[in-house]
Amino acid sequence: MDKLAYLPRPTTTTFHDYSGQPSEPTERDYLGLVPDQDADVPERVISEIEAARIRRLVASLPKLHRLVIAWHYGLDGRTLSRREIAERLRVRPAAVRRIEAEGLRHLRCLVLAQGEEAA
Repeated sequence: MDKLAYLPRPTTTTFHDYSGQPSEPTERDYLGLVPDQDADVPERVISEIEAARIRRLVASLPKLHRLVIAWHYGLDGRTLSRREIAERLRVRPAAVRRIEAEGLRHLRCLVLAQGEEAA
């Protein structure tokens, strides 16, 4: 209740009672002026759900594809360049590009298959 005392008072009469007549603002009117700290919770929740879904799909890839995708897109932390991945795997960067492309194609197939199952 004390927090309401610090809210700015509206400069114009914008509040109306149930009959539609202008009235003094009530506590409920002032509460409507307080920003909702959790307003974007649904968006954050959706993002977390999508991230979990992507991690599950990537986890279902063959090991080499999974490593390249996770490292290149930073799913386990820091993103790595194709050159860095090539050094880790002791292959050429062109091989990393090929492995990544195969992994992404495989992921697309998995996403499409899930979409068909849901339909």
